[in-house]
Amino acid sequence: MQHSVFSSDILNFWCAVCGRGYKNKCTLNRHLRFECNKEPQFECNICDYKAKQKSTLKAHMIKHSREQERAGGHRISSQKTC
Repeated sequence: MQHSVFSSDILNFWCAVCGRGYKNKCTLNRHLRFECNKEPQFECNICDYKAKQKSTLKAHMIKHSREQERAGGHRISSQKTC
């Protein structure tokens, strides 16, 4: 898989499984723990969205918060019950 790299990005750490490159070893380790050849494990409790990283799910949840604010602060009717 090819990824665009800016001239200022120096990638020192490479995933042996998929070939993605990272600047920091800790980022490569996170990739190996949560992303590489893994199904998303963080699930939205409002819709069917799933993310591989908790921070990505948090960003997604902000969208639901904005939708709720636009709806006048009422709960979104499509919220899952389970």
